[in-house]
Amino acid sequence: MLLNRLQDKNKKLFLQLETLLVHIDGEYSDTEKKIVNSHCKEMGLEPIEYDSDVDIKELAGMINNEMSVEEKKIIFIELITVAIIDGVYDSREKEFVESLGKMLAIPKEVGDQAFEMVQKLIDATESIENFVEW
Repeated sequence: MLLNRLQDKNKKLFLQLETLLVHIDGEYSDTEKKIVNSHCKEMGLEPIEYDSDVDIKELAGMINNEMSVEEKKIIFIELITVAIIDGVYDSREKEFVESLGKMLAIPKEVGDQAFEMVQKLIDATESIENFVEW
């Protein structure tokens, strides 16, 4: 949705975080695969292999050094979308998103607002899809 606004050098950082997130609950669902592939296409990148050795704290440090506030908000919104798109917001996904928000110095109220906006967008999209299929 907004990933094309990221600087090219920051797109891979997002993809590394996204790859960690989609594997965190032990289930890489078809919905998650679809959204990761869509994001890769949007960013002009090939999907990457999951690497359990990648450290979220290290990635967050690079993001804090490399990304603008706008870019941080974009990756945060996109990761919230990935976490809840399959209808299951697992406690490990929630912990990942909340921890990342803290590491990126995103205030809790801003994180809550982002979550609400993403949920409304997902709900609206589902309503439109149901209307079209009707």
